[in-house]
Amino acid sequence: MEGNPCYQASQEVPDVPYAGFENLGIEVICVDDPADLRQAWATALAAD
Repeated sequence: MEGNPCYQASQEVPDVPYAGFENLGIEVICVDDPADLRQAWATALAAD
């Protein structure tokens, strides 16, 4: 393979209501303010 091969299907993020994953028992962290990003990452990385 030459150049920079790209598998197109892996480049497109489907339009999914990700916040709905909370119904599956997955903690959802929504960040609307960039100032809250550090705490969101800390919470996500501390999860089990």
